[in-house]
Amino acid sequence: MAERALENIDLDKQWRQWGDNARNASIPSRRTEAVNNLRKSCKSPSAGAKNSALFETQASNRDEAVHNGRPLSLGGTDLFLYHRVFHDFQLKLRRPLQSANLTLDDFKAATVFIERSTRFYPTKTDRHYDIGPPLEAFLGENALTELGRYSATVSHSPDGSQTAVCGLYKPLDPGYRTMLKLISEVRNGIGLGDCCPTEQAEKAYQLTCIDSTLDDLRHCSCMPAFILAIAGPHVSVSGAIFVNGVAISQRITPFTSLVPPLASLSTTPGFEANEMGFVTAGTQHVAEIALLLKSLRECLDGLGTYYRDMRRPTRPDELSPAPCFPSYEANDGVTLHRDGQAGPPASSRPLPDARAKNERTVKLRYLSRIPERRMSFVAEANGGGETGTRCVVKFVHRSGKEAHEFMYERGVAARLMHCQREASVGDLFVVITEYIDETKDAKASQDGITKLRDALEGLHEAQFVFGDLRRVNMLVDSTGQPRLIDFDWSGPDGQMRYPHDLNTTDVAWPEGARPWGS
Repeated sequence: MAERALENIDLDKQWRQWGDNARNASIPSRRTEAVNNLRKSCKSPSAGAKNSALFETQASNRDEAVHNGRPLSLGGTDLFLYHRVFHDFQLKLRRPLQSANLTLDDFKAATVFIERSTRFYPTKTDRHYDIGPPLEAFLGENALTELGRYSATVSHSPDGSQTAVCGLYKPLDPGYRTMLKLISEVRNGIGLGDCCPTEQAEKAYQLTCIDSTLDDLRHCSCMPAFILAIAGPHVSVSGAIFVNGVAISQRITPFTSLVPPLASLSTTPGFEANEMGFVTAGTQHVAEIALLLKSLRECLDGLGTYYRDMRRPTRPDELSPAPCFPSYEANDGVTLHRDGQAGPPASSRPLPDARAKNERTVKLRYLSRIPERRMSFVAEANGGGETGTRCVVKFVHRSGKEAHEFMYERGVAARLMHCQREASVGDLFVVITEYIDETKDAKASQDGITKLRDALEGLHEAQFVFGDLRRVNMLVDSTGQPRLIDFDWSGPDGQMRYPHDLNTTDVAWPEGARPWGS
């Protein structure tokens, strides 16, 4: 990476140029403001999901935007962070067919659903009416029954929807049966109709979440739901959450064809290797569709339990909704010593046999989200050697753990408390570091800058790069020592590359830094 040429980097000059404004800029919470704006500007899902409307509203400065990755700037926050049901759905899809306990009735319903879905129909209504019964045999009542809804002064009728009883409310309260755990939309084929079925369902979900009867729910839940999109003989499942006034949607499965594959194109194993003994590709295909629908039904049941058992938060100072990563094991091999000097990690010392596993568990209490970093949070850690430790919890796609520990041992990085890939949050790395409280007028001392420069030289001599040496990735502690906090791009020299979407417009990078560059 470009940072490797230290002679081209003047840390003293860069520090003065970066200034304090780059670090201390903050984005105030706009949850209530965004919801109020949405209530004033929202349209019906069928109107709001048209291409002409999305062309105007799908922008980062529009409250109506659904963060679904279209355009690419409307992505980034992973819904797996906020609720386990989406990870559970993936696990269920990957399980062996033998362990799914599919019944003969499941196979029959899947067969009818596939047969009817592959037909041509004169209208969408005809398709809707014909495929509804076998689909509801899997997913339950109203999964594909059109019922009128009224949300945020707008009436709409999804092609199918299932409500969830919410334990926050009493049976006679308006919000008791308002939340939708499933929204379904049907088209007669891909590209037919005025809009994409997924995008129309996303708009219906957004309308539901901003309904005034759900104000209490919105303040303590990410409001998880599933979206089922059907376009002719294709079906897709997405997940949706609502966080900080923003609807977030991610496609969990692609549009899966319901047309059985030809034998020549099938990957179905032969009779001897087939775990269920299926002798045709078509039969295997029926089983896979049955598994998809049964997995969705099981997760919808799980959402029903989640909403029914919901209670009001007891700690007003806790972040809500918060990530679904509540704890970790302290004995995971990361550097736990605090003095900034080289030495064996505290976690590498064996724990006494008498200490039970729960004594190694570090519990996290989330306090706030860091506005300028969408998947970073401030939390308090207790247990496993931590007592009220303020920390930063980051969810990232990769982390340079070795470089982080190298720099911490030289006193120029935040203490690394945990660094591990976690399947339950979408296979992201969870990186937890001790919180560094930088004051508004913090300034790095000359000795601190020199210490950082020497540490960087040592890092490069060890054939590592930091990769993102900017002011926003440093904090100044109370002694004037700058400490590095972001090692996402760190790794072995010559093996790391800058991302394809490197921001070369608003950021002054070192000479040689460019998209795809090494």
